Amino acid sequence: MANTTLDTNKPIFFPGQRYFREGESFFMNYFWENGNTPFHKHDFFELTYVKEGHGYHRIGELTYKVTRGDLFIINHSIPHVFMPETPHSPLLVINCVVKPEFIDEDMSSVHDFQDLFMYNLFQSFVPGYNSYDADVHWQVHERSEIERLLAEMYEEYTQQKKGYLTVLRGHVLHLLIAILRKMDDKYKTQSKQYDENTRSEIQTVLKRIERDFQKDLRIEDLARAAFISKSYLSRLFKETTGLTIIEYIQTIRIEKSIELLQSTHWTIAQIAEFVGYADIKHFTNLFKKITGKSPTQVRGIHSNQNP
Repeated sequence: MANTTLDTNKPIFFPGQRYFREGESFFMNYFWENGNTPFHKHDFFELTYVKEGHGYHRIGELTYKVTRGDLFIINHSIPHVFMPETPHSPLLVINCVVKPEFIDEDMSSVHDFQDLFMYNLFQSFVPGYNSYDADVHWQVHERSEIERLLAEMYEEYTQQKKGYLTVLRGHVLHLLIAILRKMDDKYKTQSKQYDENTRSEIQTVLKRIERDFQKDLRIEDLARAAFISKSYLSRLFKETTGLTIIEYIQTIRIEKSIELLQSTHWTIAQIAEFVGYADIKHFTNLFKKITGKSPTQVRGIHSNQNP
């Protein structure tokens, strides 16, 4: 989501006791954000689902555009606020305010969502979890299930029938697992897109090298052709090919020189110049370093094999 920088102001602190009923550590409501909610932080973690409307979510110094189907996870002590797009178009959000001990009494010392997901089986789902980018989005065809779950949670919370806390605890776990699965899908999609982009960028560079290997190829020119930075290309190229760009160019040139040694009667100096090396001594040293033999030895081997 696009973001912009905002001026910071001191957030108001909202303690959990402001929301939790006596003896409970879970709170839930449907709330119309009309622009009057102050910038704030709290001592619990909060799951907020956008049910209707369009607007913005400010987290720290950044603000993110939000729409129906978005779910945000706000950690302990993270300043934030939801705002409608305009004062005349309120934003309906569903807030689930939870303390970790609601799920497991042994987690009474856990403060935030990150710690919660580090606990037991959850830790494998969210490596490197960051509260600023943890939002997930349900598409139109996916919303009925998540919204039905939230409605059932709200019904249990408000009606307080016998055993409602146990049912709510199960629903919260269901919700968390649904979020984790969406996060996992999002991670896989982003990884796939990253792989596709990487292949495209590296293929562009490889084709350029294969075509212009004789020329004085500068890394900055190759990076410009692939529309990426020089440093990023250098790292990406090494990760993909196992060689630096210079090493790869040298390898291509030496491979071409071997072909010429075996298929032509050109002198070694002519071959060296053709593949991009004006200094024959440098060419010979590099050739031997890569192949383990001198150009003369390689040509001799070929001659002996083809009388």
